[in-house]
Amino acid sequence: MAITSTWLESPAPGKMDITICRGRTFQRSWQLLDGPNQSGVAPTVLAGCTVLAQVRRPDDVMILDLGATVFDPINGWIRLHVSPAQTSLLVFPANGRADDVRPCLGRWDVQVTDANGDTVTPLAGLVYVQWNEARP
Repeated sequence: MAITSTWLESPAPGKMDITICRGRTFQRSWQLLDGPNQSGVAPTVLAGCTVLAQVRRPDDVMILDLGATVFDPINGWIRLHVSPAQTSLLVFPANGRADDVRPCLGRWDVQVTDANGDTVTPLAGLVYVQWNEARP
């Protein structure tokens, strides 16, 4: 089954920057929608699809897997989930400043691959880390 959606026709992914708070659970969910079309907007059916989301430094080194899953394939829902143990390992980027409240770690994207091996990237953006002072 091929992924069919009007967002696949876009030459570039939608831009969405994310902020990960160090030492806390990071979780985000998105619903991918088809449309607008003659019947309005409908969910993108993701049955048989896999998703992958990663954070990469500017030198293309992968520093964090964002734990992407399709959790409601019929209604087009994707979830990212990273545990507090994983986010606590995020380090201050070398290009950051000590007084920078939200230093940029790099870039992220989510890729959706269907059963035929066709891959699209519906979302991408920058990743910022927010330090929390209260931690064990």
